[in-house]
Amino acid sequence: MKFSSLFMISIASILAWFGCKTPQIEAPDQSKITYSAPPRLVSGIAAPVRVNLKEVGQSLNSKFKGMLFQDLSFDDNGKDQLKLNISKRNDFQISGSGNSISITAPLQISGVYRLQQRILGIDINKEQPFNLSATIILNSIPSVDQSWNLNLKSKTQVRWEDLPTLEIGNFKLDFPSLFASIIQNQSDKISQFIDKEIPKQVNLRAQAQKNWDYLKAPLLLDEKTNSWLKISPRQAYLSPIQVSDSMLSIQTGLSSVIEVVSGKKPDSESPTVSLPELKTGNNLKEEVNLNLMAEVPFSQINEQLKNKIGASGYMLESSDYKIIIREAQAFPYGEKLLLGLKLDGKVKKSGLGKNINGVVYLEGKPVFNSSTKEIEVQAFDFNLKTRDLLVKSASWLLNSKSFKSNLEQQMRFNLSKQLDDAKLLANQALNKSYGQNLVLNGSVERIEPGTVFITPDAVKVQVTGRGKIGILLRNF
Repeated sequence: MKFSSLFMISIASILAWFGCKTPQIEAPDQSKITYSAPPRLVSGIAAPVRVNLKEVGQSLNSKFKGMLFQDLSFDDNGKDQLKLNISKRNDFQISGSGNSISITAPLQISGVYRLQQRILGIDINKEQPFNLSATIILNSIPSVDQSWNLNLKSKTQVRWEDLPTLEIGNFKLDFPSLFASIIQNQSDKISQFIDKEIPKQVNLRAQAQKNWDYLKAPLLLDEKTNSWLKISPRQAYLSPIQVSDSMLSIQTGLSSVIEVVSGKKPDSESPTVSLPELKTGNNLKEEVNLNLMAEVPFSQINEQLKNKIGASGYMLESSDYKIIIREAQAFPYGEKLLLGLKLDGKVKKSGLGKNINGVVYLEGKPVFNSSTKEIEVQAFDFNLKTRDLLVKSASWLLNSKSFKSNLEQQMRFNLSKQLDDAKLLANQALNKSYGQNLVLNGSVERIEPGTVFITPDAVKVQVTGRGKIGILLRNF
C-alpha cells in the first residue's frame, strides 16, 4: 500500500506539470552562460613613411659651410710640412636609387707644401703652393632595427680632380697620398653627420607611433546609419626600403583587423596597445579582409514567432498528433539557441499520460545556408530538463521527428538584403576620405558569410568582404 501510494503521487505530480499547472516560459539564467565570438580576420595595410632627401640636403649644407678644415702651420700634425685649406666648392648633393643613398661633397683644396731635404749634397728648402679639387662620395644603405630606429652606415670614396703635377728637384708630390689621412678625416666627419642627421630628421618610431595611434580611433563612415570603420593594428612589418630621386620611402605595413560596425560607435583600442617591435622581410599585399556582420536580433526572432503563432495559436499536426503552440520565445544559450514553447496537444491514439499541456524547451544550432542566404536553426532537440519529464509522461513527443522538423522549418531568417547592404557599405568604407589625414582607396569584390555565433542580443554571422585596399596617410 505504501509503494502504491507513492507511485500514484508521482504520476499525479507529472500530470499536474503537463495538465493542471500552466507554467510560463522562463528565460535561462544568463549569469551561468558564456558566449564567444570567432576570431576576426586580419588584413595588411601598407602605411608608407617618406623622407624628403632635399630637406636633408638643406640641413647638410647648413651644417657644413665655407671652410671645412684649416691648417696654418708646417710644424703641427707631426711636422707634416703642410699648410692646408679645405672648403666647399659647391653645395653637397644628396640623391638615391634602389635601396641606397648617395651624397656628393665637392671640395676645394689649397695650401702650401714645404720641402726641406738634402738632395745630392744640396739643401733644398722650398715652399710649393697648390690648388686642386676633390669630391667625396658617400654611399649608404639605410636599415631599420626592431625598435624602429633608422640606421645608416656610410662608406666613402674620394674622386680626385685636376691634380697638378709638381716636382721639386727629383721629388714628385703625390697629392692623394699626401692628403689621404686629412681627406679621410673630413669624409668621416661628413659621414658621421649624415648617419646621425637623417635618422634624426626621420624619427621613424615617432611617425609610426603617430600612424598607429591615429588608426586606432574609430572613423565615422555614415552618419545616417551610425556606421563606423574601425582599424585595430596588431603587428607591424617593414618591406625593403626604396629610394627614388629625392625621396626615401620606408614601407611600413600594419597587420590589422578592419571592421565596419553599425548602430553604435565602437570603443577605441586601448591606449596601452603601443607600437610593437618591428618585423622585417614581410611583403604586404594590398588585400583586405573587411570584417562585417549580419545579424538577426532576438527581438526580431521573437516578433516573428509572435506573428506566426497569432492569437489562436499555431497548429502542428501529423498522423499521430495534433499540437497547438500557444506561445514561443527564443533565448540566447551559449553556442545554441534555446526555444521555449507553451504547448497544448494530444496524440490521436488514446492512452494515459499521452496528452500535453505545458512548457517544453528545445535547443538548436544556428547555421548559415549559403544557397538560400538564410540562418537556419538545425538539430533541434529537447534540453535535458525537458527530456527527463517527457520520458516519464509524453515520450511520443520526445521521439517525434516531424515535430522537430516542423519547428526547424519555422526557424529561418533571410539575410539577403543585409548581405547586399553589407557589400555596398564595405565599398563605401574603402573609398572614402576620413578627415584631412586618411584616404582609403579599395574595393570589395565579394562577400563571404562565415561562422554563425550567438551573443546575448542576436544571432550573428561573421561576414568577410574580400578585395583590395590602398591607404594614404597625409600630414604625417
